[in-house]
Amino acid sequence: MKFVVGCLVLITAVSAYQFFVSFEFEDLSSANVAVSTDGEPPTTDIDQDGLSDTDESVWGTDFNDSDSDDDGFLDGEEVASGHDPMIPGPNDSIIGQNLTEKTTDLLAAGFITQDLKKDKVGKSAYDERMDTITLASIEDYYKGQLPPEVDLTQTDGNKSSQEQYLEALSRIFQDDVLNFEPNEQNFPDTVSAQIRYFTKRATEFKELHTRIQKMPVPEGWITVHQGILNVAFQVQTDYHSLSQIETDPVRATIALNDLRVMVTPTVQEILKDVQNKIKENGLSPSADFYKMITLLYQ
Repeated sequence: MKFVVGCLVLITAVSAYQFFVSFEFEDLSSANVAVSTDGEPPTTDIDQDGLSDTDESVWGTDFNDSDSDDDGFLDGEEVASGHDPMIPGPNDSIIGQNLTEKTTDLLAAGFITQDLKKDKVGKSAYDERMDTITLASIEDYYKGQLPPEVDLTQTDGNKSSQEQYLEALSRIFQDDVLNFEPNEQNFPDTVSAQIRYFTKRATEFKELHTRIQKMPVPEGWITVHQGILNVAFQVQTDYHSLSQIETDPVRATIALNDLRVMVTPTVQEILKDVQNKIKENGLSPSADFYKMITLLYQ
């Protein structure tokens, strides 16, 4: 039994690795669970519940029954909204669950039903179902990463107020936001030390989120400020997920990919927006930081 479970966990890790290699530098948060294969006929949905017959076999639902758990919601609606289509509501949320256990369960179900037996279903169908399982875990991760709604204090948008805001913002960027990635030179060697490191970083970005939320925001800068808040929350969530590397390695793998691939482009877009607003509003912030981004985005 231990050998079987070990094999399933290994397959889970390999599947996630293969996905990250093939989709590197893409926006995983908008990835579509329904993966089609070029040159093949479109997947069918016999019961018209929004879940393809291929996905039905992954979830273990009945492709002839649009509401497999009889809770009044279509199977496709449940999956799309982060609920298990095989468990009647209201206690059927899959957000925040152990993604490694879920992925292993889906793989085990696929092997038992032989839907993941390559010599039976063919390489194309096998690859599609493996991608579907991997992408389902990634979507579950991002569904649990939605930033909280916060109340911001808005101030007058005069030139002085904006330049004071930019001065405070420059320290936030230089001291925290631009240093979100793990320090590879001083990275701990042992797993226990790594978990402590990830937990510490998650706490730091949680505190950063609180500090940014309390900052007074000049009129016209709310969207930029909300973007910076979302980055702080995103990094906090990623580090918290990385701290679960022993209990949920699939979640930790997705979090590491998010840190390495997704955060930097988001920060770059925010910096471009900041630079554009400085030019549009005729501002002259004193911090050297803004001279640097002017050179980058002029």
